[in-house]
Amino acid sequence: MNITPILYNSYLFPNGALLQGRLLHGPAIPTGEATNSWWTNTKRTLKLFQSKGVTKQKGKASLAGETFKFQTDHEGYFEIHLEQRQIARLNIPSTHWEPIEYSFEDVNEVFQGKALVANSSTRLGLISDLDDTVLRTNVYQKKRTIFQAIIGNAHRKKVIPGARAFLQSFSINQYPLVYVTRSPYELYPRVSKVFDLNDCPSGPLLMRRYNKDGKFGEKNPLTGQKYRMIKQVLQDAPNFPWVLVGDSSEQDTSIYLKLANEFPKQIAAIFIRIADRYSPDAAFEQRKKFHAPCLFRFFGSYEELPSPATILSLHLA
Repeated sequence: MNITPILYNSYLFPNGALLQGRLLHGPAIPTGEATNSWWTNTKRTLKLFQSKGVTKQKGKASLAGETFKFQTDHEGYFEIHLEQRQIARLNIPSTHWEPIEYSFEDVNEVFQGKALVANSSTRLGLISDLDDTVLRTNVYQKKRTIFQAIIGNAHRKKVIPGARAFLQSFSINQYPLVYVTRSPYELYPRVSKVFDLNDCPSGPLLMRRYNKDGKFGEKNPLTGQKYRMIKQVLQDAPNFPWVLVGDSSEQDTSIYLKLANEFPKQIAAIFIRIADRYSPDAAFEQRKKFHAPCLFRFFGSYEELPSPATILSLHLA
């Protein structure tokens, strides 16, 4: 069977774990080269969204001496959710990447994935948006964003100045990083390539299901995909505080402040980047609607933000 597994970076946290991926028919679609034309990029982007999942395929995920069974759904996706008692049995040491071996019933090959581990000794974590927070996307210009996503590739994506150094200040201290975005999983290989090309620290990348989570906007972002995913991470890792980073071009301000009020002991700080050429008025209005039980700051440059050590000391004060 000619298939391609897309194994998403997963996580193993003290109270819960998420191992996930997708099994697709056909060979892997190249993420693109710097010399590729816009037409080549466009054809590859369309192929990404036209890819068909391998349905009802049984598989196994093996890590730390334990094996967990799963089955792909009607779009080829699979998710394995582990509970606290299952994670405790694994007895995995502190923050690092744990290798995972995936196998599928009809495929005579073993595939390598990985999961980020954090345990009760972890002191701080970071959850970050991507578009206009880490990657320059201009998401507030919807038509332009869609157009650039179609004709571009990983080499055309630019990291916002200062973002890489800020992210690295967490990873160098072995603080876990989790990325959450409204971009669809079809673009996962391309986003991963952007991180590799720009030497950005990797982490679990939680994206949306194109057909399940809505093809376009959400009726209520405060209960939508990004809110639900971050809430799940906070529930899976209640033992240490998190920093939330987003931008003013969407609903990050409201979503993060709502979560901070629901999990006041777990949110150490909220940082909202004022997106280029975007009026911050809407973000300021969102800020007024919620009480901020933690450090909260709008920023224009990453150089304005405090270090992880400073954030932690302020949270513990």
